[in-house]
Amino acid sequence: MGEAFRQLRKGIAAKMPGDLASEERTAATLHAWSLVHGLAMLILDGQIDYDPAMIRKVVLMTDFCAA
Repeated sequence: MGEAFRQLRKGIAAKMPGDLASEERTAATLHAWSLVHGLAMLILDGQIDYDPAMIRKVVLMTDFCAA
């Protein structure tokens, strides 16, 4: 994986319990990456309007610590 993925994983890992398995941290990172990528593609394709408040609501619905 590239540097962007490593930085995202590092940020997510900092918010997760310290005893969580590496596989769970990677899964949470893939989840976050997929969520953001999916939203970006929907906006870029014109399928949804760019609405920062709605994007915030969608992202905050995800609990990355509930692995």
